Amino acid sequence: MKDPFKKFRINISSREHIEPEEIFFDSAKLRQFDEEAMEGEKIEKPISPLVFLLFEILQIAVIVFVGSYSAYIVIAKGGGYTAEAQDNSSRASLVFAERGLIYSSDGIVLARNETYFDLFIKSAKLEKYIIDDKDFFELSNSLAIALNEDAEDMRKKFLNAKSKSFSEYAIVKGASKEEIKKIESIIIEYPFFEISEALRRGYHPDISFSYILGYTGEVTASDLLFKEYSRGERVGKAGVEAFYDDALRGEPGILIKEIDSTGNVLGQELSKEPRRGVDITLHVNEELQSRVHEILKKHARVLDVDHAVAVLMDPRDGRVVSIISMPGFDSNLFERGITQGEFEELVNDPKRPLFNRAIGGEYPSGSTIKPIIAVAALEEELVTPEFLVYSAGAIEVRSVYNADVVYEFKDWKAHGWTDMRKAIADSVNVYFYTIGGGYKGQEGLGIRNIEKYLKKFNWGEKTGIDLPGEQSGLIPTPKWKKETKGENWYIGDTYLASIGQGDILATPLQIAVSTVVFANKGTIFSPRVASMIGEERIVPKIINKDFSDQKNIEVVREGMRRMVESGSGVFLADFPYEIAGKTGTAQTGRARNHAWFTGFAPYDDAEIVVTVLFEEGEKSDYAVRAAKEIFEAYFDIYPQG
Repeated sequence: MKDPFKKFRINISSREHIEPEEIFFDSAKLRQFDEEAMEGEKIEKPISPLVFLLFEILQIAVIVFVGSYSAYIVIAKGGGYTAEAQDNSSRASLVFAERGLIYSSDGIVLARNETYFDLFIKSAKLEKYIIDDKDFFELSNSLAIALNEDAEDMRKKFLNAKSKSFSEYAIVKGASKEEIKKIESIIIEYPFFEISEALRRGYHPDISFSYILGYTGEVTASDLLFKEYSRGERVGKAGVEAFYDDALRGEPGILIKEIDSTGNVLGQELSKEPRRGVDITLHVNEELQSRVHEILKKHARVLDVDHAVAVLMDPRDGRVVSIISMPGFDSNLFERGITQGEFEELVNDPKRPLFNRAIGGEYPSGSTIKPIIAVAALEEELVTPEFLVYSAGAIEVRSVYNADVVYEFKDWKAHGWTDMRKAIADSVNVYFYTIGGGYKGQEGLGIRNIEKYLKKFNWGEKTGIDLPGEQSGLIPTPKWKKETKGENWYIGDTYLASIGQGDILATPLQIAVSTVVFANKGTIFSPRVASMIGEERIVPKIINKDFSDQKNIEVVREGMRRMVESGSGVFLADFPYEIAGKTGTAQTGRARNHAWFTGFAPYDDAEIVVTVLFEEGEKSDYAVRAAKEIFEAYFDIYPQG
């Protein structure tokens, strides 16, 4: 039988080589030849080099295109595809623990946990949903109107979300349940929105608690450098929230979610339970704090000043039962999602509402320093309590470089002959110039001894209060002045330091802490606003003790009591409980002076120290009047017997 496919078979045993060009034929040329004439012959026609060049160019173009498109996929679209890939798998996420509560000493919840809502745009879902720029901006405007937010700020958030730089982007943070209800009808048609519940802090409405409680905020990149936080976690940023953050924040749990490619949750399981944070109880009394704040506000209005401070300490163990810095701020702003505009307004406010003056404000102390100078002179045995100095209203000192130049250091009035107790009671500058710097043959302490004793009373150093932001004040020395100002130290510098003027600076808290020494007759405690961490009581910490002879402390106490009986604090003389204290009027270099008072009561068995400052309050009388009302509030809440 004849094989019909014979003519199609190829003889693979042939040893002849077939060149590449042999398989190409120009059909137009081949038609010239008779098929029989070609039988058994090879017909060759070379291919033009141009064909190979074009072929190579085509190959290169294909390679460049494929490479460029691959790069585009990885760089420009990689985030979206990565997010989508992750969305098609099991996802582990942290479940942040409920923060511990913060209580006042009288059992009032000062910081609680509240449920808020965050609104996110999921980039992976947004990419699949077609929406033009006009609709996108209209959507952002609608949300801004519904939430009473700035439309431009909202549009910026939408643009950030649309840039796909994030797998998800928060459009709204800290919304209430009522606010979420307002926007549900707007977002219901758009699957790229996601609402997430979140616990945020709710704080006591009285802004006087702001510096004590502080606030929380989301972890920042800088936070992650110092502690093992998790992204998205809220941690303490100021106040007790920051200082006791490790106890308050607890430990996060782990939630495993099964998610499909569209982002729908198919199932979830809690693989690790979150551990709730520990509660913190404060020494601060809620009622007292609010009443002291009202007292300061009232007197500040009369004085027409914005800045005032009050510190109330128990001298028996260093507990802080009230601490006020004016003006304050609303801690709740930071929990509800403060806008950039609101934050900048707070930061740029010339009144500096975010600055805690009670622990961070460094002021010339004025005459509140004099009890310490008196103790130092007695300890160094430079004078006795009965040592007399005549005050004619000023002292005059000739220049050591030019005898024709005479410097005058003034008293606030002529006091006549004065011993130590009267000098403290009447705040006699000439007496303290004399024992501080020396005068007319009487040896003075000198700046090195002044520095030595101020440090014993914890000036120039932080007290260690359990609040962030404390400053150490300043004790000027010859070395400091040379390094800082490039100037020599003069006797006039020592005179000014002796009465709390010149370059010497102290915080209101430092002055309160040093007053504690006279209230309890010899012990300095590190101040504490917190009393308990969970069920564990915080043990009082002693900074210094028995560093001065009791008889010297007693002399100064007597002078401080006389100040109330017949001196600059006589307005307190009719108070039901005996008060002792010291006033101060500190020059500021401006039109008005700072007004100080620091004191304690009852005199024989003190249980409260009160320190008051009105910035540019002009006269210490005003600080004394405010202090009297504060003592009244304290003993009304904590009556004797």
